Amino acid sequence: MNKKALAALALFVMLFSVLGKAMAAEEIPGRTKNLVNDYAGIIDDDIKRRLEMELGEFKRNKGVELIVSTFVSLNGRDFESFVSKYIVKWRLSPFIENDKRMHIIIVLREGKVRIGVGRGVEKIMKADLTSSILSKEMLPEFAMDLYGPGVEKGVGGIIKIFNESKVRLYGLPFNLQNMLIAIFTVASVIFILIYKQKA
Repeated sequence: MNKKALAALALFVMLFSVLGKAMAAEEIPGRTKNLVNDYAGIIDDDIKRRLEMELGEFKRNKGVELIVSTFVSLNGRDFESFVSKYIVKWRLSPFIENDKRMHIIIVLREGKVRIGVGRGVEKIMKADLTSSILSKEMLPEFAMDLYGPGVEKGVGGIIKIFNESKVRLYGLPFNLQNMLIAIFTVASVIFILIYKQKA
């Protein structure tokens, strides 16, 4: 292989590597069927199962969707921007939005942790309460690399606050929200089909 061919090959490998990193940086997962999405692999399976049951029951009883998501790294992205894009992708629909949701997001390599609160639950889950749960329940466990127990304590603390609160929450229940999304989707398909027939 001559020098020009070697140089071309080296350039191709370099461009492929840069492109691969750029594509990886854009890959932000969206909604899944799970309430616990442990992409970093830092929560034991037994704890995941308990959390899924606990969060599912919390969603049914209180109408609040609390998700837990862990990531290995931001891959050079800004944390707030990453969280914002992730939550947008998690939504059921860009047209019908339910604010009765919360999220716990952990990014391992950068050491970032956030408890996010939707506007529909801010009357119950105030900033001082989320800060207290982070500092007293979660971060001490994380400092010992006990991420599963830390998340479990954080979730337990959040659910306890909701159970003890007398504040009434308003907003669409998730089952009604799903029904409206289905109706909107079917209506959109019918409209497109009718429009194509007339065109």
